[in-house]
Amino acid sequence: MSKNKKNNNSLSVDNDDDLNRIFDSIDNSNNVALICHDTPDPDCIGPAQAISEYCTSKNISSRILYGGDLSHLQNKALVNVLGIEMTELSSLTETNEKEDITKYINENFDLIIILDTSSYGGKGNMKFIDNVPGIIIDHHQGDADLNGDSVSILYLNHKCGSTSSIIAHMFEKKRIALSKESGTSLFIGLMSDTNFLSCAAVSEIDQNANKYLLQYVDFALYTRIMNYEMPDELLRIKKLAYGNYFFRENTLAIIGIGYLKPEFKDLLAIIAEEIDRVEGIQKVVVVGIIEERDGSRAVSASVRTSADTTNTGSFCKKIFGESSAGAKQGAGGAYVKLSGFDSEMIETNETNKESYFQMVYDCYKKIVLEVHTNA
Repeated sequence: MSKNKKNNNSLSVDNDDDLNRIFDSIDNSNNVALICHDTPDPDCIGPAQAISEYCTSKNISSRILYGGDLSHLQNKALVNVLGIEMTELSSLTETNEKEDITKYINENFDLIIILDTSSYGGKGNMKFIDNVPGIIIDHHQGDADLNGDSVSILYLNHKCGSTSSIIAHMFEKKRIALSKESGTSLFIGLMSDTNFLSCAAVSEIDQNANKYLLQYVDFALYTRIMNYEMPDELLRIKKLAYGNYFFRENTLAIIGIGYLKPEFKDLLAIIAEEIDRVEGIQKVVVVGIIEERDGSRAVSASVRTSADTTNTGSFCKKIFGESSAGAKQGAGGAYVKLSGFDSEMIETNETNKESYFQMVYDCYKKIVLEVHTNA
């Protein structure tokens, strides 16, 4: 846990003393754990890389850790092209138990920094560990729960489009130079989370970060990362998405893409974003069933909304449940585990699998229509 001993310290990006406290906390540490949330994306990977680079410049040991899957093809390209070293939490111990991973982190790191989420202690988007961080840096609003006298957290949260913007602001204020790799990574995090500075959450800090980061971007690396190769599986999914499982009613589209292996689950988002760009469509819900490696199955969904009058988070949670869905404005997703009975039923044969997916698709289509109509 962090060496900082004060409680519930909410910091401001506009206060130089607050930013100094974060850097002082890092400078006074020996081993820093930079922990990404359970769905690591460019807006947590970029900040983690930049802080890790800062640690190296100060002869401080650091590791970038993550739970969940680094599954999206763009994220894999980002990590591979920029040579970012990331360690999966499950690889830290032989047991892969939350209790053992939590203990390992507490014993091997004297500062824990959580990035791009305000969840911690086994909650929300940080389910694989129970550790209490020393620092949280995040741009999402309304997720923090820092209650309890024993909690000692430096909490930097600013309402803007990306965590990458906050990190860029911190480094600019402290006049800390970035490498081409970190600058490119932060730039991609900023562009990814703000949809190229076009989302409703974009603020002055995002605009300023964009100007600041441009001097550090290696556009050859940027182009390689952004032009990542698509798998053949995308063609099969598109055939389903634009075939039997395509439903449109005015501004709403509900899409089914059948069964997916876990390594292809991020293709849901690619389909959702493609359809969201179609003229006249303002809400897109794409539904598939993920066949996990352990034999379990789950409904996975990707949601896109372009209407300012739609609260994406509320829309997702009304459809898929409070604990199974999450979103930022404009983009959301869900993951709903199927029961043992359901999984056994669809193992029988291919006909049953098709019938079962049709049932799941029809069920969610009905729910989506109800939520959409009553919005």
